[in-house]
Amino acid sequence: FTPERLDQWLETYPIEDLGLPNHTGSPIPDDPTDSIISTPIPAEVGPSIVAREIGNLTTPEERDLPENFGERSIELANEDGVQRPREGRAGARYEAATGTTLARPAPPDPAYDFVDTSNGDKIEVKGPVPAVDGVVPEARLDGLIEATVDEANFQTGADRIVVDAEGLSSMQVERLHRELENRISSGIPVDILR
Repeated sequence: FTPERLDQWLETYPIEDLGLPNHTGSPIPDDPTDSIISTPIPAEVGPSIVAREIGNLTTPEERDLPENFGERSIELANEDGVQRPREGRAGARYEAATGTTLARPAPPDPAYDFVDTSNGDKIEVKGPVPAVDGVVPEARLDGLIEATVDEANFQTGADRIVVDAEGLSSMQVERLHRELENRISSGIPVDILR
């Protein structure tokens, strides 16, 4: 085709004749007819992770834990006769931060750890990560991040993931938050429990 031949087949229509509102796009710059509209392509939306921090239970003077916290941790740690103390502690901290009540699924389900009795949400907990001499090593933080990303991107059993960041420094929590936002591609909500 030659340019002349293309002009023979090119048709332009005024916006009004197309029945389109004139706010659906913007005229093409330097268009002599000013009747062709270009529709902007929407920006690509990033992952739909909800990484929110709930509660501030990091320092003793700011903790608002119920008196029966220790008992509740032990109660939630029991999964069909098997003791899972870190899960129990994370579950009890989640209850204290949100005011909800958790229960172990019956029968036990390997896809999630707890059920929120207020709404039926299936909750998977990650952490807390054990510290060494009061500090969480970066290798353990790496493992927590990897486990959370894998859970969020590849699992289908939980409705929500709760990451217990107890013992992590402020910088480690920032890194955790950033890594999860950048690497999780599913829409599952992820709560970071401080």
